[in-house]
Amino acid sequence: MFHCEISEAKRSDGRRRVKLVLHEIHQDRNHYNKNGISYNEQYVRDNADSIIGMPICATFLDSEKDIPYDHGMTGQDGNMPLFENSVQVGSADGWSIEDIQINGEKHKVLIAEGYINQQRYPHFVEWLENKINDGDTIYGSVEFVGKGKNKIVYDGEPVEKGRVPKVYDYSGYCILTVEPSDDSAILIELNQKIKEDEKVDEKTLNQIISAVENKITELNTKNADYESKIAEMNEIISTKDAEIATLTDEKATAETNACQKDEKINELNGLVETMKAELNELKKSAKIAELNSALGDFSDDEKNMAKDKLDKFNADPMGCGIEVNDIVTEINACIGAETKKKEKAMAVEINSQNNFAADIFGCVDTDNDDDKNDKLDIDNLFV
Repeated sequence: MFHCEISEAKRSDGRRRVKLVLHEIHQDRNHYNKNGISYNEQYVRDNADSIIGMPICATFLDSEKDIPYDHGMTGQDGNMPLFENSVQVGSADGWSIEDIQINGEKHKVLIAEGYINQQRYPHFVEWLENKINDGDTIYGSVEFVGKGKNKIVYDGEPVEKGRVPKVYDYSGYCILTVEPSDDSAILIELNQKIKEDEKVDEKTLNQIISAVENKITELNTKNADYESKIAEMNEIISTKDAEIATLTDEKATAETNACQKDEKINELNGLVETMKAELNELKKSAKIAELNSALGDFSDDEKNMAKDKLDKFNADPMGCGIEVNDIVTEINACIGAETKKKEKAMAVEINSQNNFAADIFGCVDTDNDDDKNDKLDIDNLFV
């Protein structure tokens, strides 16, 4: 909603006073603007002081800075919308709620008072004056955000149609030539509005036509420049696309080669593992053959003398930690011990037999000297 009064008096500070209708105040939540927002009077009063210091903005399409376009919104930073394409042409310093007539109907509206800086935007002020003098309606749109870092607080659920903002700040007002969200947002007064009907004579009409033709020529020249730049950029883009396609092919080839390399490595690793297993089996067989060869001269009883080591060796020749010489040495040690045991037993038996012989012949008396020369005949012993 935009309704404007602009002061006819030209102050030395270049500020032209204006009155702007920000938006309509609705009867209830069943009435709302094109964006589905319904403004409650009490909530409007609660938040209206944020209008003081609020920027009045416009987005211009050319260097003349005369005709506004849209909000100039470029994005959002958190909860804060960004309007980097728009400029501040003035500022608000007061507000009021009034009943006004718009298109023959009574509307309760929120009005902001402030100024537009004519020193910096003379063509824009001239455009406003001309629009008002021609009886044209000038539209605008209010911008509001949540307080501080908070989001806008609504009364109840923020439904699509009929949502009522409760806690918020008025952050800006943009004068538009595009369709506004609130048809009541109009320019009321550009100070002392000139109401005289003026007729356009042929000379003035020719001046307007000439100005329009000059603007068209200027725009065509700019369009030619833009088209040249666009063609140049398209050529660069085409070159980059070709480079990207080449790199993509190279990447695909590299990935294919890497995949084939990985497959070959896996195949070789599998072959190595198979050969390791076969080698281990051969080593086991060789160890067992070496053992059997070393034990070939031993009897089964002698082999049983190292039975524990033999069992462990046969179960895991490579990992048991037992060498063939260890088994042979243990068997030889056992055989030696057994031999000594038998020799000792034989010596005991021989000693026993010698003692027995002494007992048999110990009773023969040889003390008679007369008998020394007598021949001893074994047969005579048992006469």
